[in-house]
Amino acid sequence: MYPLLMKIVPLKELKANLAMYAEEAAAGETIEITRYNRPYVRLITASSDGLRRGSRLGMAELKSAGKAASQGAYLEVLLKDRE
Repeated sequence: MYPLLMKIVPLKELKANLAMYAEEAAAGETIEITRYNRPYVRLITASSDGLRRGSRLGMAELKSAGKAASQGAYLEVLLKDRE
């Protein structure tokens, strides 16, 4: 049922030691979280292997969908955040 190398942790234990288990998952370990002694969630490392990034990555412009209501003020905030 469970792979031999997978760590199994109850949800309560995860809540108490989230940072430790997050570091272990980031290092490549797969951790299965249980709730009421049943598999609930699997914690794995984030990976961008399946993510395709196009040649125009980061080149898009922000356009207001509701400019009349906000006068586009939120676009200025978003553009400043990107800098």
